[in-house]
Amino acid sequence: MGVVYEAEDTRLGRKVAIKFLLRYSINHDDSQWVTNQDLGNGAKRYVFGRIDQQTVSLNTRFNYTMTPNLSLQVYAEPFVSAGAYSNYKALVDGRAERYEDRYRPYAYGGNADFNIRSFRTTNVLRWGVPAGLAAVPGLAAGQGRLPGIRRLPLRPRFQRRLLGAVAQRVPGEVQLLGQYVVVGGWWLVW
Repeated sequence: MGVVYEAEDTRLGRKVAIKFLLRYSINHDDSQWVTNQDLGNGAKRYVFGRIDQQTVSLNTRFNYTMTPNLSLQVYAEPFVSAGAYSNYKALVDGRAERYEDRYRPYAYGGNADFNIRSFRTTNVLRWGVPAGLAAVPGLAAGQGRLPGIRRLPLRPRFQRRLLGAVAQRVPGEVQLLGQYVVVGGWWLVW
């Protein structure tokens, strides 16, 4: 059973939007795989058990538009999941018609219980370069040169299409010559 609470962007002024999405789930499964054990003669024992698991996460999105051409987007998700195993059993016949005939009780000597905490984040800084900005060389189909960067030759037909797409102006919008995106992410688990 899982519950996902709907969320909508909350605007904090014209430039900032934030969204929180809380997720909570409970998992009770009588035949959750635990591990495979080598028996030494080339055979394997497939160990299963009953799991009682609870998971909570808080999905957070933050958007900050500094200018029409510069924005920061942050996605962050703290996540906690804990599970306790019991009633260990070994697989005997995975294709048996009756569920009771598929497993036999097994005294598993290990402890498969877990408690995982993690924090994921992805951060994007987007900068659109306005058309006519002469201080940024090398943006439009290889025009301009940067030291140490080799220019890739483009077929004339493709170059015309690319430059035509860049040069089209949409009424009421800022025309962009190019766009830089810087992405960084972290995933911490403890």
